[in-house]
Amino acid sequence: MGLLKIWNGSGWMSVGGTGFSGFSGYSGESGTSGFSGYSGYSGDSGYSGQNPGASGYSGCSGYSGCSGYSGYSGGGMTNIVEDLSPQLGGDLDANGHAINFNDQQASRPEIKDYCETVNVVGSATGEMTIDLSLGNVVTATTTGVTNWTITNPSPTGKACSFTLILTNGGSFAQTWVVTPKWSGGTPPTLTASGVDILSFFTIDAGTTWRGVVSCLDSK
Repeated sequence: MGLLKIWNGSGWMSVGGTGFSGFSGYSGESGTSGFSGYSGYSGDSGYSGQNPGASGYSGCSGYSGCSGYSGYSGGGMTNIVEDLSPQLGGDLDANGHAINFNDQQASRPEIKDYCETVNVVGSATGEMTIDLSLGNVVTATTTGVTNWTITNPSPTGKACSFTLILTNGGSFAQTWVVTPKWSGGTPPTLTASGVDILSFFTIDAGTTWRGVVSCLDSK
């Protein structure tokens, strides 16, 4: 078989009588490497549970209580000298006991349903004493000549008074260690058989007593 000329795109190629050698195939282009997949996002770490509660504060040691005042049997304080201005939380009940102010003030009282102690002298004759520490309303019945002495008035600068309810005062003479100053300088004429009411006042501890007739022959 004769030579055969074939154009191979770049020049002529003579082909012998033997069979045609096939064209070398074009080598295929290397394929593009595929995209590697995205790495998945790692999930957020879960929050751990809340911290255990804070340790509680240790409690403070309690104050030791004050020692209470010793009281009378049944309760109550025996002494409030330590408190210079004690205040009551309620009504004061003296529970049948006396309160001695010892000639001190009781400021701005409102007095309701009160009474006065009656100082009963009884039969009066001779030297007689009216002790005002026993009461400022005095009763007496004249049975003889009487000379009166008044003791325990309030101190100088404080007003003191008492009332004398005298029965049969005009039956016998009445004299006084300290003569009272009467209205006009003349003592009253007392009732021989009956009741007279006399009042007496002093502001100088009894150095001067002033007498007032409240009622003569009270019936």
